[in-house]
Amino acid sequence: MAKDAVIGAIHPHVLGKFIEGLDPDVEARGKAVTLSTQSLFVSHYDLKERTTYRAGTKATAAVMLEYFPYTDLDSMLDDFDQLRRRRIPRRRLLGGGDETHGDPTRAPEGAGIFPSITMVPYDIAGKGPQHWDEIKEDYAAETLRQYDPFISNLTADNIIASSHWSPLDMEWSSPNSFVGGDMHGCAPFLYQTMCHRPASDLGQYTVPGIEGMNLMGPFQHPGCGAFGTGGPPCCACSTTWVSLSKG
Repeated sequence: MAKDAVIGAIHPHVLGKFIEGLDPDVEARGKAVTLSTQSLFVSHYDLKERTTYRAGTKATAAVMLEYFPYTDLDSMLDDFDQLRRRRIPRRRLLGGGDETHGDPTRAPEGAGIFPSITMVPYDIAGKGPQHWDEIKEDYAAETLRQYDPFISNLTADNIIASSHWSPLDMEWSSPNSFVGGDMHGCAPFLYQTMCHRPASDLGQYTVPGIEGMNLMGPFQHPGCGAFGTGGPPCCACSTTWVSLSKG
């Protein structure tokens, strides 16, 4: 019924589910697109007061920050190795920032909002993705505790409300975009970038052989942060990133 075109946030793994007459080779290459090694766990906090950073007020100049509890590179690599094996690291790979420091209009006067992200596996080894429903609240509580060395008031007495999204929740929220809970849509590996993202057949935002069918979503170039998304954004993207070392 569309006059000019149809624009769909359709993941390459499920193109055949929605598009009739799709070339079998195009469909096969779409299904072969590689997902990211890890996904994200996302929490959103409404705060009575804006965050106070132990590193000082200079930290408020950045919208999104990474908080490193590491004193050596090997320790950080060990945690990424856990992710590769689909395990949840004991230490959290933390990211987040109070956006009201830069834009006070985002919340009532003096209040704050804090999106938190951590890297996690979608399919937990030996448990499966459904295990997230059992451990989501406990995982979020421990993550909140691990912000304490960096933020003094990201605590229960300053939190008005919160919501938590596991990789499984992300997939359920938009199953045709966030396949496997992949917030990037597919892995940002070199062979899946630019005109080869998500695959060479689909890198021009069109579907070969299907006139007027256009694609958008995190799995298209340029990827996470600057695209037409097919579901709720995972976090604040395309921002300034600052690393804060413990102490």
